[in-house]
Amino acid sequence: MTFWLREVAGWLLIVLGLASFGEAYLFASAKRVFTAGPLVVIGFVLFRGGLHLIKVATAVRASQEAVPATAQRTVRRVGKAKTNPGQPKRSVIPGTNGTRQATEAE
Repeated sequence: MTFWLREVAGWLLIVLGLASFGEAYLFASAKRVFTAGPLVVIGFVLFRGGLHLIKVATAVRASQEAVPATAQRTVRRVGKAKTNPGQPKRSVIPGTNGTRQATEAE
């Protein structure tokens, strides 16, 4: 199913959902509240289904227009490290100079 078909079906479901809401409004204004209730639920499901189909169709179109990640593969060369990874880093706490000071409890 192409994304255009999904999008058209989504808009159709949205229109049907809004029509169902309109019918429910007419029933509710004619004091038929219990008849309007199921139409509101049906309209909600149709409307949400239409929104979902449009969202999926948009995602499919965006993914088809995107350039595949494998087509833009770049080689990253790793240079020599600036510091030796085996040496501990200096402390960022002022005054400790990277060493642990002995306390009275030890």
